[in-house]
Amino acid sequence: MSTYRFEALLTPRSVAVVGAGARAGSLGRAVFDKIRAGGFPGPVHPVHPQDAEADGVACVARIADLPAVPDLAVVASPPESIPGIVAEAGRAGVRAAILLTAGLGTEPDDPGPRAARIAREHGLRLLGPALSRRHLSEPTRHAQRA
Repeated sequence: MSTYRFEALLTPRSVAVVGAGARAGSLGRAVFDKIRAGGFPGPVHPVHPQDAEADGVACVARIADLPAVPDLAVVASPPESIPGIVAEAGRAGVRAAILLTAGLGTEPDDPGPRAARIAREHGLRLLGPALSRRHLSEPTRHAQRA
C-alpha cells in the first residue's frame, strides 16, 4: 500500500466536516463539535448544503465555497451524496477524505466503489466507508479527548 497523502489523514492542518449543520444530534455535527472541543489546532469548517450555521460557526454549502482548501474532509452524509462529495473534494484539491457514512455498497455502481474510483482519478486519499472513531487521524484523536 502506498503512503501517498497519509500525512493529510494523520496530521492535517485543516479540516472540513461535510454534514455538520444546525442539528446537534447528527453525526456530522457531533464530529464537528468533538474536533473543536478536543483542541484541534487548525481551522475546522462545517459544510452543509442547507444549514447556515453549526454551533454558531457559518456553514458553507460546498467544499468549493471554503476560503481555503482543507487538507482533510470528514464526510457524514447520505450514501447517494458520497460520490458527488468526493468528486467535489478532488476537484477542489482536498488531499484526503474520511468517509463515516455506512451502507455504500460493494457492487461497481454502488456509491462506495464509485467514490473510490473518483478519489483515485483525483489523487485523493480515501479512508472508509463506515469508519468508527477507533481509526487514527489527528482530528479523530482530538475528538476522542473531548
